[in-house]
Amino acid sequence: MMFATSTSRMLRKFSTAQPVAKVALPELKFNYSALEPVLSSKLLELHHKKHHQAYVNNLNAAIEQFEGNKHINILRSQS
Repeated sequence: MMFATSTSRMLRKFSTAQPVAKVALPELKFNYSALEPVLSSKLLELHHKKHHQAYVNNLNAAIEQFEGNKHINILRSQS
């Protein structure tokens, strides 16, 4: 019973939450060549534009999935 009470409190808290804005990959504050010769500019550019962009894309997909989750909406309406 305690779990149901805390869950309904949590759902009421989130039921008034505004939708989360999409996340964007920020530009680096330095040039890709700034870390040479330790890291090549091509490697740093690839790492930033591909690897980090994949994290941003996956986070945005997870946010959309969470906001569109019908199970959460059903639980909210029952509390």
